[in-house]
Amino acid sequence: MESSPVFFGGLVGDSQNLLLISSYKEDTETLLRIVEKLRRARDVRPISLLPVFGPHREAALQAVRGAGVELFEELGKTDVQVQGAVYNPFYRAHMIRRAYGNLSQHILERTKPKAVLCTCRFLRGHFLEAATTRGIPSLYVLWTHVGPPAFHRSFWRAEQRYKEAQQPFLRRLRRRARRALDGLAGLGHQWALHVPATSLALPGPYYRDLCIRAGVPASRLEVTGNVQCDDMHRYACLDATALAETKRSLGLASDRRYMLYATPDEARLIHLVPRSANSAMATTLAAMRVAFPAFARVVKLHPKQGETDVARIRAADPAAIVIRDGLTIGQVIAAADVVVSTMSSSLLWAVGMDRPAISAYLWEGLDEFKQLIQSWNGVEEVNSYQSLVTAIRNNVENTDHMSTWRRRRAACREALMMVDGKSVERIVNKLCSYLS
Repeated sequence: MESSPVFFGGLVGDSQNLLLISSYKEDTETLLRIVEKLRRARDVRPISLLPVFGPHREAALQAVRGAGVELFEELGKTDVQVQGAVYNPFYRAHMIRRAYGNLSQHILERTKPKAVLCTCRFLRGHFLEAATTRGIPSLYVLWTHVGPPAFHRSFWRAEQRYKEAQQPFLRRLRRRARRALDGLAGLGHQWALHVPATSLALPGPYYRDLCIRAGVPASRLEVTGNVQCDDMHRYACLDATALAETKRSLGLASDRRYMLYATPDEARLIHLVPRSANSAMATTLAAMRVAFPAFARVVKLHPKQGETDVARIRAADPAAIVIRDGLTIGQVIAAADVVVSTMSSSLLWAVGMDRPAISAYLWEGLDEFKQLIQSWNGVEEVNSYQSLVTAIRNNVENTDHMSTWRRRRAACREALMMVDGKSVERIVNKLCSYLS
């Protein structure tokens, strides 16, 4: 039974306040998992601040409600919008700094945190700067994959070009001028790890190297792993009984083998041609069917996909087993023989759990994502129907191929993630040092 949210009402008792700042259901759950372990070591009072509004807020709020954590409710949508900010590059920057600075001071006065635990750049980083000025340490947890700054710049620019192509000429000019002025004022697009936290908790050495090359001081970087790394470790260690139970939950016999197709969140890729997305999905399922007709084909939908996506998959492959809820991604990867996707963090989960991971990059355009996939050197990349059929067969039958990619996955895992089951423990130890 779910607990009701406890709404923030000022200081109570002698416990130390820990302010949690997150945006979505997934990263909110990450922070709540860390807090759950922290509470076993310290008497802390977590207070959740959710600077997100609309449909995403309700899902995050449900996570906070389920954990019985206090919610800071003194933040509305209009509070994070700077009214009257004109597009003069200097005056606009001054107004934003002043407004966000005042709001940051108000929140810090009300919550009086001993430390801040966050997964996002709240108020463009001004809040963490204000906390630092007050001597309040902050820990930023990287809970999902982040590519190099050049990749994110390319992706962001491609999105902007797509949006502008749908607008009249004069409006396009205004948007470009506004972006240029914002850039001059320091308000342009920012890489996620350019965040002014006291320390950054990173999944693996790869991200530490990215940060150093991007100019983040090495003294602020901690390679800890994250909650997902601990989940990978736990699911990779499931025994035969647990794997058989997963198959039974899918309606399969315990000895039936299957391939997993993890669908990406295509809706967020606004410059991806829908026809290309549908074609890639149908081609992937057809290649899986031809590679091993006797294997079951399981499709794990992205959490943000719905019935329309279920219908598309069933139209392409009526025999596919489509799952949305119930089983976690770790469970279905653990029992699968091969994991296929186009561009999804599920491929990194497969690497972390030492399962064959294949990126069937059959989309048109989005070339920046091809570069990102190539940095995941434990993921096998293919770009055609026939090469996908061959890759699937090689990862099941070709012992030399399997050995080569097992070594590549091990090297990728060592670089990208700490998969030893102790990630949350390391993050908690860092927080405890702040709270002491």
